[in-house]
Amino acid sequence: MNLFRLVLCVLLTCVSITVNAQDKYALIIGNDSYSGSFETLTTCVNDADEMDRCLTKLGYITTVLKDATRQQMSDAFKAFNKTISSKKGSVGVFFYSGHAMM
Repeated sequence: MNLFRLVLCVLLTCVSITVNAQDKYALIIGNDSYSGSFETLTTCVNDADEMDRCLTKLGYITTVLKDATRQQMSDAFKAFNKTISSKKGSVGVFFYSGHAMM
């Protein structure tokens, strides 16, 4: 586990301890491969897997997408928003690893 992942897991543990929500949800996306002229990344899916492990241990219900299309991500955002909006007192965490803007 690299330093970034360790720090992130520690921070999430601290946040989860202070949050007493019964319903905790996470949307986790890791994109290594892209169509077009983007270079392929090598660690984003691994980062998503690590976040999934950490958040699951902390009691989060996770949804994980790997190498998702734009439409798959859009659908997942809508479902995630609907879930956390419909449950009063719920907590939502979003994690994305991949290309941002170039």
